[in-house]
Amino acid sequence: MVGRAGSFGPGGLDGAPPDPALFPDWRSFATALSAFYSSQTKNRQGVQPAPVLLQHADTSGTAARAQADGLMLFDPVREVPVFSRGGAWVSDAESADFATEAGLAAMAEIGYNPDRIINGDFSVWQRGVSFTAAFAFTADRWRNVWGGTTPGSQSVTLQDFPPGTQLGRNSPPIFARVAAVTGTGTDHYSLLQQLIEDVRSYEGQTVTVLGWARRSSGSGDMAVEIAQACGSGGSSGVSGVGVDVALTADWEPFAAVIDVPSVTGQTIGAGSYLELNVRLSGGSDWGTRRGSVGAQTVTVDFWGLHIAPGVRTVADVLQYVPPSPAEVADACLRYYETGTFLMQSAAAGAHAHSVQFMTAKRGGPTMNFTVTSSVSWGTLTSQGSFPFGFRVNALASAVGGYGFVDWIADAEL
Repeated sequence: MVGRAGSFGPGGLDGAPPDPALFPDWRSFATALSAFYSSQTKNRQGVQPAPVLLQHADTSGTAARAQADGLMLFDPVREVPVFSRGGAWVSDAESADFATEAGLAAMAEIGYNPDRIINGDFSVWQRGVSFTAAFAFTADRWRNVWGGTTPGSQSVTLQDFPPGTQLGRNSPPIFARVAAVTGTGTDHYSLLQQLIEDVRSYEGQTVTVLGWARRSSGSGDMAVEIAQACGSGGSSGVSGVGVDVALTADWEPFAAVIDVPSVTGQTIGAGSYLELNVRLSGGSDWGTRRGSVGAQTVTVDFWGLHIAPGVRTVADVLQYVPPSPAEVADACLRYYETGTFLMQSAAAGAHAHSVQFMTAKRGGPTMNFTVTSSVSWGTLTSQGSFPFGFRVNALASAVGGYGFVDWIADAEL
C-alpha cells in the first residue's frame, strides 16, 4: 500500500514527482520516487517538502511501521526506511489506519520535519572541540550554560567512541561530554542548551525529547525542560517543568515527554525561540524547572538527541537514525559560518570585496573580521551583511597591496 499526503512546498522541484497510481506496487514507486528526488537540487532555504508516506503491504511487525518525516523513502533493495531528517516512528497500531484518508491526514500532521533539534548527533564542531566559558557555543547549535551568584563550572568536549560501539541502528564516531561542577548558591545552574528557532515550534503539542546518555563520572541524574521565549518586543516567556531522566554508567536510551504550551494570545516578536534545557545541576531557586535535580557534580555523555511529536518511549530511540552529515552541516551553516578571502590591489586606493555564504542565514549575521597578514593594506570596513553574503572595503596604499582576511558570520539566536 502506498499513500501520499499533502502538496509539495517551495523548494525548486524540477517537475512533478511520480504519481503512485501509475505503479503496480510500492517497490516500483519507491524506486521511481527515490530517483526523482536524487535528481533535484536541494533547497538552499532549508524548506522541506511535505511528507511522502509509504507503507509495506504487510501489516504485521516492524514491516508495518511507517515514517512521516519531511521526505521518507523505502530502500527497495534492503526494504528499510531512508531518513531525511531522523525522527519518529509511527506505531504498528497507528499504521492500521494508514491507507485511509484520515490516517494519511493524521500522519501528515507529524510528518513535516518533526525534529527541530539541529546537530543532535554532535557531528559538527566549527568552533573547536573543548569549551569552558559560560554561555559559549560548543558543538554547533549547543551552548554551555552555567552561572549564578556562586556558580560552579561546566565544560563541553568532543569525545571519540571506541570503534564498533553500537547505539540502536548506529555506530557513531563521536559524542559530547558535559562535565558540571556544582555551585553553592540557590540560584546556580548548569545545563546543555539549544535554542530552537521560532516559538511556534510544537506549540500546543505533546512532544518527546529522546536520545542516548550515560553518567561517566560523579553522581546524580538530569532533567529535560522546554521553555518558550517570544522574542524582541514579544510577550513574557513561559518556563517549562523539568522531566527527570535517570542516568547509569552505561549508554542508555531516554525519552522525556513534555507538553508544550500554546502561544494563543501571545505577542511574538523577532528572534523568538524554544529553549531546550538539559539540566545537570541547579539550586532551589529554579523550582520545578530543575525537576528533581539538585546541587551535584556529574559528567554526562550525550549522543543522538532529537524530538518526536507525541508520546514516545525508549523503544523509539532504538529506531533513530540521524540526518546525513551533509544535511547536518547545511543546517548548522544557517546560523554560523567561517571563511577566508584575499583582497589584492592593482592600484593604490579603495577596493571592495563581496562574499556569498554557502547557506543563507536566518537573518543578516553579525560579522567579525581578522586580517591575518597584509602588505600596504589599510583598515577593513564592513559595508553590510545580509542573509546571502556580505561586502567589505579596504584602502590599499600601494600597487600590489594585499590582505588575507578571516571572517565569521554569526546568526545564532
